[in-house]
Amino acid sequence: MEYSVNEKRDSIFVQQFLEKYLSLGFGVLPKSEIDTLVFSLITDLGYIDSSMRENEIANELHITETKLSALRLAANARAKKPQSVEESIAELKTRISNGSIKIYLQKDNKNVLLSVPYPHIKKNLANAAEDITGYPADNYLNSRKVEMPISVFCAVLYKNDEQARNEFIKTAKKDVKDAAKIDEITKNGTSPLEIVENILGAASNLATIAQLLPAFGIIK
Repeated sequence: MEYSVNEKRDSIFVQQFLEKYLSLGFGVLPKSEIDTLVFSLITDLGYIDSSMRENEIANELHITETKLSALRLAANARAKKPQSVEESIAELKTRISNGSIKIYLQKDNKNVLLSVPYPHIKKNLANAAEDITGYPADNYLNSRKVEMPISVFCAVLYKNDEQARNEFIKTAKKDVKDAAKIDEITKNGTSPLEIVENILGAASNLATIAQLLPAFGIIK
């Protein structure tokens, strides 16, 4: 991994590393914990470019993608403050935009499939879908992938990201002849899922990933 001196960042790294490493006594911290600690620090302090793809980061660190995924899971589990659903959705949007999370529309045009190598995002996305539908989060998980109906995915964005919600409504209004119809749907809808399903039914052009992502402010 290429390294450039940054005195402020390096000072924080050394301080936080020594604080944790020496907390239980010199030499007590297991290697796996040291690996997790170092990975957390180089990630949080920006030694690793967050826009890099998973295979690029793995190559940079000379480890496998499986090992990288395990490090992410361990680092997230040990974090003092778990990432909120809203924070995960914001990161999800960024990573879809830069290509580090892949999203596909299934052949039936009813489900979206996301390749999510980040355990904290995958977990929060599935939990958000469960909150929307009432179905157990495990129903949406498959190895490193998340699969859900396109309306549920849109409802997750709609509920948990105000900017995405406003952009979606704005785009839908441009797509229909009578913008007041969208206002009526959002006013009378009883849940994010119902609102999104009715908007998707009214806005006929919002039927593909290429159209939906920009509608939520996601540039891909």
